[in-house]
Amino acid sequence: MPAVRNLLATITIALAVWTVSAVFSAPSQAQFSDTWEFLKAVEEVDYLEMRNRIFKGANVNRKNSDGFPAIVIAAEKRNQKLIKFLLDQGVKINATTTERKETALMRRAEVGDFETLSQLLDLGADVDLRDKSGVTALMRAARNRKQRVVRRLLEAGAAVDATDFTGKSALGYARDARARRVVRLLEEAGARF
Repeated sequence: MPAVRNLLATITIALAVWTVSAVFSAPSQAQFSDTWEFLKAVEEVDYLEMRNRIFKGANVNRKNSDGFPAIVIAAEKRNQKLIKFLLDQGVKINATTTERKETALMRRAEVGDFETLSQLLDLGADVDLRDKSGVTALMRAARNRKQRVVRRLLEAGAAVDATDFTGKSALGYARDARARRVVRLLEEAGARF
């Protein structure tokens, strides 16, 4: 009988601890709503509403329904003031999209957005992060023939011989794209394969 009592006491304590932790760790409906309204305000570049939702407790590092964090949304808008504002509010510069694990830097490298990419680098974006396929910002720029962006990423210290999960490097991507100038730039930076 004492063993049963001990077991019941242990179960009761465990349930009490679980209940208390669930109550204090689960976001309230208001916090959830404020977060979605914050992300909507980011999309609309509404600074007043962003400040209001942050004040009310919005989680600035959540993702929208498409899986995009605030920093990626801002970078897609090419809005440097918005990017700086979000970082000042605690948004993580290296936050990734849900599905492909892309950072804002990777997405800007792929399309050749030199100005936004430079700002992200200057503000501390990690130049060598990889997406879910192991592809870096440098590889994205190389495969899309973005010579100016490749040069900027190399200046920022991008790993020239990093490979994706299939073994392909930025140089391999540039060769496949027949981007002679990018190939030459990568080789001058020491790319070997």
